[in-house]
Amino acid sequence: MTTHKHSVLLPDGRTATRNSKTHVYTHAVAVSMPAAERVRRLRADADAMLDTAESYRGNKSTRFPADDLFTRWGVETVIGWAEGLEARALVAQTEAERIARAGEDEPWYIAGWCGRFGLAVKLEGTTIKRSGRIHTMILVTDVRS
Repeated sequence: MTTHKHSVLLPDGRTATRNSKTHVYTHAVAVSMPAAERVRRLRADADAMLDTAESYRGNKSTRFPADDLFTRWGVETVIGWAEGLEARALVAQTEAERIARAGEDEPWYIAGWCGRFGLAVKLEGTTIKRSGRIHTMILVTDVRS
């Protein structure tokens, strides 16, 4: 059986490749997230983690408001969860600040490979709907057997 080698040149100059024995992919959908959107998402994630950590420290469950976390799981365990979330929030905030200073967009990656242009358009629309403010591009692949 013949192996088809698919390759596509991404907008940032890198090449993405894929091999297939049974399918021929004519198009690929490339995706990248702008720096501003990456910063916004990281800051929102950090805020959510800090809110959850605060509720843990106050012995309140975010899922089950009537639950007494300290009695059910132990004070040390719950405080450990809070500290872990605070550490992850600090990492997210630091990354957001680094991206904001550098202004670097996310590297381009392939969201999916498609056998027809119509499927690539559909995948692009679905990706935008799920991911929000991102850059997308439909690329024609080079297929070699």
